[in-house]
Amino acid sequence: MADTKVSLLPAAAALTGAEVVPLVQSASSRQMLLASLLSAVNVAAYGATGNGVTDDTAAFNLAVVNCKPATPYTGSTIAVGSAGSVYVPPGTYLISSQIVTNGVTVTWVLADGAIITPSSSYALLNGRILRSGKQDTQYTNGIFYNATGFSTRNNVPIDSPPAVMGFLTASAVSAYSTCDSVACYADNTGVPPLAIIAGAGTTYTTTTITFTAALSATLLGQLRQGMIIQTTNDPVSFYSGFITSWAANGLSITVSAWYQQGNSAAGQTPPNASGAWVSPVTKLFAYNGNVTVRSNLTGSAQQATGFEIGVLNNGAAPSGFIGTLPLVWGYDCVNLGTFACDTAFNARHNGVGFFTGFQVSGVNNAGTTVYSYFDQTVYGNAVTATGVGFISAPATASGTTIVGVRHFQASNVAIGGGGSTVNTQSGFQCEALSGATNNYGFLSKLASGAGNIAFYAQGTAVSIFGGVVNLQGIAAATSAGVGLSGQTQTTIGANGAASALTANPLGYMIAYLGATKIIFPYYNA
Repeated sequence: MADTKVSLLPAAAALTGAEVVPLVQSASSRQMLLASLLSAVNVAAYGATGNGVTDDTAAFNLAVVNCKPATPYTGSTIAVGSAGSVYVPPGTYLISSQIVTNGVTVTWVLADGAIITPSSSYALLNGRILRSGKQDTQYTNGIFYNATGFSTRNNVPIDSPPAVMGFLTASAVSAYSTCDSVACYADNTGVPPLAIIAGAGTTYTTTTITFTAALSATLLGQLRQGMIIQTTNDPVSFYSGFITSWAANGLSITVSAWYQQGNSAAGQTPPNASGAWVSPVTKLFAYNGNVTVRSNLTGSAQQATGFEIGVLNNGAAPSGFIGTLPLVWGYDCVNLGTFACDTAFNARHNGVGFFTGFQVSGVNNAGTTVYSYFDQTVYGNAVTATGVGFISAPATASGTTIVGVRHFQASNVAIGGGGSTVNTQSGFQCEALSGATNNYGFLSKLASGAGNIAFYAQGTAVSIFGGVVNLQGIAAATSAGVGLSGQTQTTIGANGAASALTANPLGYMIAYLGATKIIFPYYNA
């Protein structure tokens, strides 16, 4: 299509719409399509009418041919198809057959008001659509961009591909068993500060930092108003400020003010000879979402969720128990790094807090046996001290008084209506422990002391012990502790008759019957 001089463009009245921009040449106002300024191919330029009656399929095919597709950069040796974009202005476009893309991944940039008819014909576009606020992909495929609907990356080389199906060589697919499709990909990578200013010779005022080694022209070109500069004099009590300007010679930076951690007062000055970081990144988020429920607003939201995941297994029931196909997870956190991470799921109460840190609710019909919490940790060679499946270690804030803390509580199962029954419920059940050198169903290591009881069955129900019961009593040397005032046993036997047993036992067993203490001496067999 031949180029058109701006002076020969239609007058302002000839075109309307948000996709039109005005141009002025020789005092004459002209207009042209914004898509033309952006060098995007416009289906209207190739005969598309957008009247909803005329078949525009051929025009769309012709636009694809002229969209100048190119192969996106991936850094991989694997050949990927070329890609291009086509703009569709407002209108209703009748599409009757699949658009011929000749292997090109086409992104159809649909303006607000651009409609494909019938609605089933959106699939015939044979590519992606991009509208204000949304991007849809008909089918993902292959590696990187093609395997991803939308991606955003921070602190990485600009225009680098998302790490989805990230094979750099074709043979790498031999080590990966699935073909992934990701609707939204996000990553954020730690980077060093834009500039590191040495402390030697550095001086400060209430609004400036001056240093001896000038910033390079490249760094000066990357400075922005509003960047944070942070001193390195102390990892806890450092100073921060927002950049407002900088000297052309690269030897000083001006901030609006300095603020030490924990001190919001005006007029602060960092100590001289303190180094500084320019635009440091000290905490990373791949996703950070917030919802706010506001008070005193009639009709406003009274329910909110910070993050919701919906999973739909409409394929088939799992072929077995946990870990069998089809495998569907609601949440998957995996450490892909070199070193250990702190916590896979962290519920921070942060002052006001939550009633529950973790809750499982709703009707569960997954199988004959289901679990609300299931630990399948495989302990590696580095774990040589202790592996703990569940640990509770709460604390109290200063000045707090709590009636009781329960590290584990089993409450009565709520029996539903309609003839529901539960044959057996166990507050705690331990079974099939045999793999270790010592296997304990319950182990209490509570030290003796006032108010300390290793095992306390407080209820009125009968206590039943199956198997051999081995009770370890109190040694005779501490007989005073059993309330005998240091006295030794002198008569053992029926009706007080003398016994062949020694008068001095090895120790004593203590039992209580109501408020009555019963003491049993014991001996070697």
